[in-house]
Amino acid sequence: MAQQAVNVGYGIMNGQKPANPMILIEPTLVTRDNVKSYKGWSSPR
Repeated sequence: MAQQAVNVGYGIMNGQKPANPMILIEPTLVTRDNVKSYKGWSSPR
């Protein structure tokens, strides 16, 4: 999430308008059954 924010911010600094002004991240329910496969916010997507 932070990496994407930096990329968008860098583009704005260089005069590029974001393709979409709102970036949504799909929520994921983490349970005991799927915690081993959970990718945190810092994982590349």
